[in-house]
Amino acid sequence: MLKAFVTIGVLQLLTMILQVVRTKTLAVTLGPEWLGVMGAVDRLTAVIVQTVSLSFPFAAVRFLPRLWTSDREEFRRVLAGMRNVLALTVTVATTAAAALTFVVPRVWGRELAPYGTAVLAATATLPALAFLPFLQNVLAGRLRESQAMGVALANAVLLTAAAVLGGRWFGLVGYYTVYAVLGLALTLIVVRLIGRGLGTAADAPRLGVTFALPRAVWQFTGVIFALAFLTPYAALYVYTKVLSAEGARVAGWMQAAIGVSLIVRVGLGSAHGVLLIPNVNTDATARDRVAWAFRFQAVLAMLAGVAVPLLVLFPDIVVKLLYSSELAPGARFAGAFVLAEFIWLTAASSQPLILALDHLRFHVLQNMAVQLLLVAVAAVTVSRFGVAGAASANLIANSALYLSTLIFLRVRYAERLPRPVAVLTWFVIASIAVAAAIGVRWPTVSWEAAAGKLGVYVVLVACLVPLLSETERAEVVSVVARLRTRLQPASR
Repeated sequence: MLKAFVTIGVLQLLTMILQVVRTKTLAVTLGPEWLGVMGAVDRLTAVIVQTVSLSFPFAAVRFLPRLWTSDREEFRRVLAGMRNVLALTVTVATTAAAALTFVVPRVWGRELAPYGTAVLAATATLPALAFLPFLQNVLAGRLRESQAMGVALANAVLLTAAAVLGGRWFGLVGYYTVYAVLGLALTLIVVRLIGRGLGTAADAPRLGVTFALPRAVWQFTGVIFALAFLTPYAALYVYTKVLSAEGARVAGWMQAAIGVSLIVRVGLGSAHGVLLIPNVNTDATARDRVAWAFRFQAVLAMLAGVAVPLLVLFPDIVVKLLYSSELAPGARFAGAFVLAEFIWLTAASSQPLILALDHLRFHVLQNMAVQLLLVAVAAVTVSRFGVAGAASANLIANSALYLSTLIFLRVRYAERLPRPVAVLTWFVIASIAVAAAIGVRWPTVSWEAAAGKLGVYVVLVACLVPLLSETERAEVVSVVARLRTRLQPASR
């Protein structure tokens, strides 16, 4: 599994480099206020996209892996139905959103009303935002992790190009407009490549304009529909709460802090969709799937224990590198958002089991309760503590999601998190918390401060090593040896 993580990680490293270029370009070009506006607009489009996508990206990795290994013709039919339904809903949503923005710009809230042109340009990105995650998960459903990550990398290239070409010369409107065109082009290319990958045998069924889907798929999307709306809406609510209470400039600081946490999601989170979810949705027994997910969590914690503390020990440097010195005040909140992100990724290591084991209603009710908790806590804390209140709301909600998932698996299946995995996970959580506190308490203003922080990092990693199992240590040695061999110059 570590080898698969590393393969995905190499592609994600390239994606992260592109993300750095994109965020740096937008930060310098837009400035704190417009970056704050962009954060609100992005969350608005996420609400629209995730609602009208009918959870098809999630359904793709829920249903397609089994069909790919058991019934290729049914795989083609289900894929065609999903593709056509998604095309219909996205076309209607894009047209309606653009019309509403043009005619009644205040429909999206008074905070965004002055920025109607940017919102209108953002609506043009809806087709790419809806289709590319779906297509990436279709490839993951065919157990093609590298190809799925290739789509993510190509999308990162286009986002970076849009920032450089559009954002640099025409601001936020230019960024959205250029990406809308490039993203749609990439979507059409990937659709064509997937079609070719399904084969062109004479006996293969022709995939016409069909909207038929199995009843199980409609049941899945119907039950999860409310959650598909509520999850991005809760994020939008928290963000606009800060935007309304503190102004666009402070919202820009929060966007920079969240941007640091997104490095963790980009670097470690992509393996969930292309590796974890397809593998726990196979025909294995419940015990085997739970064991697979817990092993995944151990590898995730191991990698996070090495990479994440270093990130939050130097938040001031990271924010300045990713964004600009104007957004440096956001660094003091970065550690809290990063910690919340890791806890969410840890919860997401077990969450797919609930769906894979057919507990859809519990999954929906659990996640809706967590999102309502997020909104409730933010409603109380943001007005009093600002960005810190938003970070606290995320920490509380994500912790509740993780703990409730572990409790469900223990009560329903008598499956407890293995003690070594639990110890490793909680140690990494504590390491990130300690490193984040040190990173905020002692800014990196001298070589002495930097050396002290590096010393803390070495101690944390040294304490991590004894917590690894013999298998995990052997995997680390094997991967390091393989990388060393590949990096050595070829002998003549």
